[in-house]
Amino acid sequence: MDFEQNETKLLSFLKDVFEKELSVRGLDLPGEYVTDAVDLDMHKKSVTVYENFSDYQFAELSNESRTVSCRLTIYIVLRNRKPSELHTGMLKYATALYKALTDSSTFGGLVDFSSADTVTFYETAEGSEALKAAELEITLRQED
Repeated sequence: MDFEQNETKLLSFLKDVFEKELSVRGLDLPGEYVTDAVDLDMHKKSVTVYENFSDYQFAELSNESRTVSCRLTIYIVLRNRKPSELHTGMLKYATALYKALTDSSTFGGLVDFSSADTVTFYETAEGSEALKAAELEITLRQED
């Protein structure tokens, strides 16, 4: 398995469907996509999306095939908005991502199955009420 190629294709597809859903809803596109740990001091765009792959697991199906599953965690961080708009904005962005994921559960044929397992909302980030975040945990499975 080529991890870099796999992750690049998956993130490119996800970005495309997420941005289409945001456009349909009249929401601003993220200013930045970061494939790294969340760093609220370094990345200060109004909307930042953090993406992290983890927990690759392999299961042999036969001598010629196996399944690969992994975890994709996505954080959407909002800032630089009126306090009254932060909470509803966080919910709108999480809804758009959830809809994009559920409407494209095979990531355009890149995986056999995906599921949005949990959504967690953070009303404060690093103790600041001027930041809101949503975390989506996604499981991806494919036959390799």
